[in-house]
Amino acid sequence: MHRDVIGEKLKEEKENTENKLKNILYRMVPHDFREIFGDNLFRTVQFENLLVLGIKAMNITFGEDDDDEKLQATLNKMDIYNNSIIQASKISDDCAIAKKHNMTTFVIFNFKSQKRSMTQPLEQAIEVVKQAYKECQQNGITLSASVTYSKQCLIGIPSVNKASFNIFFPELQTMMHSLDLSNEDELHCFGLDRDIPHNLREKVRKGDDCSLLLIKDFA
Repeated sequence: MHRDVIGEKLKEEKENTENKLKNILYRMVPHDFREIFGDNLFRTVQFENLLVLGIKAMNITFGEDDDDEKLQATLNKMDIYNNSIIQASKISDDCAIAKKHNMTTFVIFNFKSQKRSMTQPLEQAIEVVKQAYKECQQNGITLSASVTYSKQCLIGIPSVNKASFNIFFPELQTMMHSLDLSNEDELHCFGLDRDIPHNLREKVRKGDDCSLLLIKDFA
């Protein structure tokens, strides 16, 4: 009897925790993805033909010697940076924000249609960068960004302890590397030459393994 009571209590606590995390997730992402994950958000789902945008704040850093005032100023900048991406991503009803990797925020497009053409998703990604850039620039925050086409992508939440979408795709390390080496206010485009908007093609610069746009050229 005692074991049954404990078991029911643990089950109830787990359900309460999952419900709280679901509520957090639905507030974190700009759109409702219940149709994708169903009632069980705590699983991994495979998608095809996604556009993945990575945005990194270049001049937000935390130092172990920071005093309380400097730490608070940095946290305030982080809030501005995060909110700028959340607000900008609301332009699309087919995207979501994923968990950060080393201070890089990922926005994933083309969930619902999963069509091969990346023209519209790339236009939306560029608009997100444009809007986030303007907001951050007004607050002294510099950005770099990277965007890639991914044939296969795993997205989900492998643990109930993580209240954000995890994302894994073959191009992840390439994107992270490009963001680490990029200059401020650059957008690196991988595998998307055919999808770059016509009004920006004359402004494209060729890198070693990507096409490069200056954010100020379209912001």
